[in-house]
Amino acid sequence: MPDYSTYDEERLIQLAKEKDQMALQQLLSNYQGLISQIALSFYILTGDYDDLAQEGRLGFLSAIENYDKSRGDFTDFSMLCVRRAMYRAMQAAGRKKHAPLNESISYDAEGGEEMLSASVDGQAMNPEYALLDQEKATELLLSLDRELSSLEKRVLELMLEGAGYKHIAKTLGITDKQADNAIQRIRNKTRKLQKRG
Repeated sequence: MPDYSTYDEERLIQLAKEKDQMALQQLLSNYQGLISQIALSFYILTGDYDDLAQEGRLGFLSAIENYDKSRGDFTDFSMLCVRRAMYRAMQAAGRKKHAPLNESISYDAEGGEEMLSASVDGQAMNPEYALLDQEKATELLLSLDRELSSLEKRVLELMLEGAGYKHIAKTLGITDKQADNAIQRIRNKTRKLQKRG
């Protein structure tokens, strides 16, 4: 059995397009860290990391199928597909047809907090509504900026760049626990702002 970890990316993509499952697994393994970081950055707005990470993996699989090396770098293309897949999932979760899910009680959340939605009244997504979603996210970030401490602002900035808590801790010269606590405070403040607004 060949050692797929020694194959270059171009060869792995070619094999994955030919339905070679081992090549596909190797590519997923190589990019799982980036996919997870992107899911974490979206998580602060949605609160559903596992679903976002899964959507990201599906976006990544789509990127493999649709990649054309003559059009640019695979990493850039695949991460764009990952972000788009996560964004579409966030939009779909907020539509009215999913209202029973969005308004249900989460058994995983402490105290049975209501699951939150980052939608625009369930409207079908078109450029106008996409702009409204972007404006809503911008308003949330501006409101959040007023609520956060200076440390939390620096942590949020790194999270939005896709950094995990260990990288955040190292970059800011704080402990992993301090970084994790700051992330939890950011999420709590985000939830409160979403409930208000």
